[in-house]
Amino acid sequence: MPRHARLLLRPLLLAATSCLLWAACGSDPTSPQERFPLAETMGFDPWVLDSVYDAAERSGWSRSLVVERHGEIVSEDYFQGYSATSLQTVWSVTKSFTSTLVGIALDRGLLDSLGAPLSDLVPPEVYALDAEKGAITLRHLLTMSAGIPWVEGSDGSEYPEWVAAPSQVAYYLDKAMTSQPGEVFDYSDGAAHITSVVLEHATGQSPLDFANDMLLQPLGITASDWWLDNDGYCFGGLGFSIRPRDMVKLGRLFLEGGVWNGTRIVSQEWIDQATQLQIMAYPDNPTYQQYGYYWWVGTANSHPAYIAKGYGGQFIFVFPELDIVVATTTDWTGPREEAREHYTFAYYLVRDGIVGAIVE
Repeated sequence: MPRHARLLLRPLLLAATSCLLWAACGSDPTSPQERFPLAETMGFDPWVLDSVYDAAERSGWSRSLVVERHGEIVSEDYFQGYSATSLQTVWSVTKSFTSTLVGIALDRGLLDSLGAPLSDLVPPEVYALDAEKGAITLRHLLTMSAGIPWVEGSDGSEYPEWVAAPSQVAYYLDKAMTSQPGEVFDYSDGAAHITSVVLEHATGQSPLDFANDMLLQPLGITASDWWLDNDGYCFGGLGFSIRPRDMVKLGRLFLEGGVWNGTRIVSQEWIDQATQLQIMAYPDNPTYQQYGYYWWVGTANSHPAYIAKGYGGQFIFVFPELDIVVATTTDWTGPREEAREHYTFAYYLVRDGIVGAIVE
C-alpha cells in the first residue's frame, strides 16, 4: 500500500481498535449493532463497519458508501449534504454502463459482433474514416487498444483540450495512429466516446434513452442523467449521473448472471466476457491492472473482483466469491493531486476497510 494511503487510513485503524475496546465494555443504544442491524447476519463485524463509516465521514471527501450482500443493503451512509436520492456524476464508472449497453445491443442483434469494423459502424456523414481507422473494431475500442494515442490520468491530460474542441468525435479520430489496433493498451476517454457514437447509430436511440428502455427502468432506476458532447452524443466514458444505490444494482445484475426479478437484461455470456481478462493494462502490476470490456479485473484484498472506477474515487466493486457489491462516491473537485488522494482513500477504504470487516 502506498505510504500516503497508509497515512489516510491510520485514523480508520485507530477507530476500529477503540470500537473493539468499547464493545468489550458492553452495549450502547447507539452501538454499531443498532447502526447496522443486518451486519452480523450478513457476515460483517459491525464494529469494524462503524469505524469505516466514521473514517469516511471524517475524511471530508466521501459522499456515499453503500455495501450490499446477498441482495440486501448491509450498510449505507451519505456525507457532505448528499442523500440516497442525490444524483452523482461517476466519471469513468460511466464506461462500465456503456459496456453493458454494448452487451445488450449485441444480445438483441442491433450490433453484429465485436469484430465489426468502424467503417461499418460510423456513418460517413458523422466522420469520413480512412482505411486504417476504418479497420478499428468495436473490440479494440472496448479494450482500449484502438491504436490512437491518448494522454489521460496525469497533469498533462488532454481531457481539457478534448472537451473544449468543436467536435469531440473529430478531435479523437483526427489523431494519427501510433500502433496497430489490438497491440497496445492506451486508456482513453476518446475511444470510449466513439463506442457511444457506435451505440447511438446501431440502436437508433441515444445511449441514455437506450439505457432507460433496456437497462435502467428494468432495474427500477428512475433517475439518471448523461452529459452530451458538442455533436449531441452522450459521452461514452464519462458524465453519467446516477444514485449510489443504483450503482449497486448494476453490480448485483452482474452477480445474478444478467437476470433481474426473473427477467433477463443482458446475457451471461456478455458478463463473463466483460469481466474477464481481455488485455493486460499494466503488465508490471498484474494483480489489479487487468482489463476486460470497460471493467477492471483482478483482486482486492486477495479476493477476485471486477471494478468500475472513476476519477476522484467513484467505484463499483463486485466480489463474486463473497457475493458483495460496494459503491462509493467521493468529492472529485479541486486540483488533480487532491483527486488522486480521494481516489486512493476510497479504494483502500473498500479494499481494507469493508472487506476487512468480513468475519466469515
